[in-house]
This record gives sequence, C-alpha cells and structure tokens, in this order.
Amino acid sequence: MRALGRFRFMISRWNRAQALLRTDARQPTPGRVDVAVFCMPLRGHFNRLTSIIGGLSRVGARVDVYTHRDFQAEVYRCGARFHDLFAEVAVEDLDATSIPTASRFVSFAGAHASRLVHVLERARPRMIVYDSFAIIGWVVARLLDVPSVCICAGHNRLGQHAVAERMRTGPVRISKACEEAVGRLHHLGLTDIDAFSYLDCASRHLNVYCEPPHFLKPSERAPFEPLVFYGSLDPGVASHRALDGHAAWRRARSRRSRIYVSFGTVVWTIRANAARRALWTLCDVLGQLGTCDVLISLGGTPNAPFGTFGLPDNVQVEDYVDQWSVLSETDLFVTHQGLNSTHEAIFHRVPMVAHPFFGDQPALAQRCEELSLSVRMMDLSKEVSDAREVRSFLTAALDESRSDESRMCRDTARQWEVEVMNQRPIVLEQILQVAM
Repeated sequence: MRALGRFRFMISRWNRAQALLRTDARQPTPGRVDVAVFCMPLRGHFNRLTSIIGGLSRVGARVDVYTHRDFQAEVYRCGARFHDLFAEVAVEDLDATSIPTASRFVSFAGAHASRLVHVLERARPRMIVYDSFAIIGWVVARLLDVPSVCICAGHNRLGQHAVAERMRTGPVRISKACEEAVGRLHHLGLTDIDAFSYLDCASRHLNVYCEPPHFLKPSERAPFEPLVFYGSLDPGVASHRALDGHAAWRRARSRRSRIYVSFGTVVWTIRANAARRALWTLCDVLGQLGTCDVLISLGGTPNAPFGTFGLPDNVQVEDYVDQWSVLSETDLFVTHQGLNSTHEAIFHRVPMVAHPFFGDQPALAQRCEELSLSVRMMDLSKEVSDAREVRSFLTAALDESRSDESRMCRDTARQWEVEVMNQRPIVLEQILQVAM
C-alpha cells in the first residue's frame, strides 16, 4: 500500500509539472520578448545562429528554437528551448530530387506552413528569427503578421541578383513536390514565393549579415536593407569543443609547415566526385613535399574519397576534426571558401588557398583574393591535373604567406572580425527592438 501511495503521489507531481509547462508555453510573461527561431538541418547555418540564440537568452528573452534534433543539446546550452521541427517528417521524405537542394526547403515550407501557424498561434511569439534557408520561418512570420529578422546565409546571397546568378551557374531541376508546395503557398496568399525564395527572403524589419562589413561592398547592400553586421564566429562555443584537432596535429612533426585541407560537409552530398578528384590530386602532390605535414578532413563523411588508397607518410586523413583548434596551429589552409571556414581562418590569421565548388564559394573566394587573404587555385576537379604545376603553386602560396605584406593583411582582417563581434550587444538590442 505504501508503494501504491508513493506511485500515485509521483503521478500527481508529474501531471502538475506538465500542466505548468503547458501554461508557460501558452501564456508569455508580460514585458518579456518571446522569440521563435527557425533553422534547417544544416550544421554551418546552425553554428552561425548559436551566438544570437545565446545572446537573446542572456538578455532575458524566452527563445524557442525550431530545428533538427541533432542540435538539441546545443540549443539547451544556449539557454533556449528546443522543438523538433522535423518530428513528423524529414525534408528528404518530402522532396529528395529538387536541384538546387535548398529548393527542397521550399517543399517543406509548403507542406508544413499551416501546421506551424497553429503551433505558433498558441506560443504567441512577438518576433520570428529565421536563417534565410529556413523558408518556413519567413512564411509563418508573414502568415501571422509577426515582426521578423532574417539571418543571411552565405556571402552576398540575397535578392534577385542572387537568384539570377544561381539560375545562370548551376543545374536546375525542380520536383513536382516543390511545384505543388509553391502552389499551396500561393493559395495562402504568398504569391511572390517560388523554388528560389531561399535566395530572396529578406525581412522588411531587419536583416543580419554574417560577415564583417568589409566583405559586402556598399554597391551590394541594397537587397539587405535594413541591414546590420554580426559576423559568423562564436569563439566562446568553439573554444570549448573537444580538442580532436590538437590531437590530430600532435601526431605530426612539429617543425615542418602544416597544411590543412578541408572542403566542408555539403560538398559530399552534391559534388562528391569533384571533391574526390581534387583531394586525390592534393594528396599525391603534397605527399611529395618533404617540408610539410598534411591533415585532410572529410567533414564528417567517413573515408569518402580514399577507401584503401595508400597515403603518403606525411599525410593523414580524418573523418572529422575540430577545425577551430586545427586552424590555431595551421600554416596554410586549402579550403572550399565556405563562409564559416573562411572567417575561422581569418580569425586565426591563416593564409588560404581557395578551391570553391558551388553556391557563394566562388564569390567569397574572389572577395578574399581582392583583400589579399587567399589565392585561387587552378581547377583540381578535372580528371587530370598537372602535379608539377600544382606543387609549384602550393609552394609559392606558402612562401608568399610568410611575407610581411601578407601578414599585415591577415592582421587587419582579424581586427575586422574582432570589431564586428564587439558590436554584437548593439546588434542584439536592434534585434530586440524589432519586437517592440
């Protein structure tokens, strides 16, 4: 009987706790800003949001984050509440064929807009923050007529010029599921949405740009207005990650030049063959340079390009490393010139050799070259590359990176990163003002 009584007591406590949670979710505290944040299942995009989520939480906003369960622990560490945006269905189950792949997020928005409108009507947020690839956030904000803030994904990728550039430079194959999703959104009154709206979803209230202002020329800023600059780095979070990268570099000899090679994560899902050929060439060439140690990261893709391929003694390949810690000990970075990787390298003053593949990478590579922060490598994705030419190029790049002029450019760019981070309290206040 005592056990039965205790069981009933525990059940009553549980029911009361659940009732309190439901009450807290449905009735926002007066005077508090309640924010809903949306992000698709993209690691780099979520990483750019952590500083904003944590910053809003620290100043007293209640932040609800709608994203993938892979990010749940990090959402909680930021002081926010997690909601599984894909609990009912994954993006690939709705649309696994649209090209560009980001158009599949439009398919998701069309399928789930009405459901999420009902969810957020109960939560009653005073503001919606969305990564620009999270079209669902933009859609729900408009349908609910709630103020919104767009976190701009990528380098200079917002507005009709970005849509036109994507149509011009890449293959396009829009699925029937995406076309039907666009039709449903039009039926809801959002007649300006199409399969490329992830490139043209600026907020009329505020747009947050994830680079220092020097990377977006004044002539390029009109599509982003009203605009604030926030940067993409969160050193506080990065410095507390597991030090896998340090362990990887410690296995290398300490007195030789250290060359780090990574093409990010997304390339292995959409340009795997090109990335594979480029890494084979680099592995062959760098293996012949006795003056360097080489670390290649596959961005979490297990042994994607190499299999049983024999590696030179001075080359090691890891499925994943902690890039932040690796870059702190790197002399030259061969990169796809993704936005996060680029600015992590700049923060650590690492010279870059750019091998862009798609999206905003070519444009960011060009801008970094203009700022003397990287040099553009010849195309290694073709079937045959001249090993002697590649070796000569990399040797020259390493030598140039040691010049005083090169170091000065990197010092200046690092200061830009520090300055834009120092302005974040002001930007967070501007974000909060959107809800007022």
